[in-house]
Amino acid sequence: MLPEKLDPALQIALDSQSGPYTVFVHVTADIGEDAQKLLADLHAFAPPSSSLYVATLSAEAIDELSERDWVKFIRLARQLQPGE
Repeated sequence: MLPEKLDPALQIALDSQSGPYTVFVHVTADIGEDAQKLLADLHAFAPPSSSLYVATLSAEAIDELSERDWVKFIRLARQLQPGE
């Protein structure tokens, strides 16, 4: 796992909670077909022409994605509280 690609909140969650984790995966603009297939297999979603995917992932999947060159950053999605 490349910790420099993980935000601090995600690092803490990985150390203190069991998954799965809802995350934002920031990718480079020109990911290839293999990258798109991997993200689709992980049920990651992004609007057309977006470089930001949303997915609910296991710690193992986060580990795998963090090692990919085309992944820039993985950020834990925070849960909204009532009234936000």
